[in-house]
Amino acid sequence: MSVGLQEVCAISKEDKLKCWDYTSGFKEIPKEIDMEEIIDVSAGQQQNCAVTKKGLLSCWPVILKY
Repeated sequence: MSVGLQEVCAISKEDKLKCWDYTSGFKEIPKEIDMEEIIDVSAGQQQNCAVTKKGLLSCWPVILKY
């Protein structure tokens, strides 16, 4: 699990990534990012990143809502 400025991300038992933002609940992960077999995640202020078991890194922007 990782807690960022606007979002929280966690890895499920099935090694899949789920993220939630603080204002509207569950947030969809961008479809072009393969979020299968995730081993690490970091939620940041302006972007989130995840690493797969194959060593691939994917990052996507955080949509700030105030």
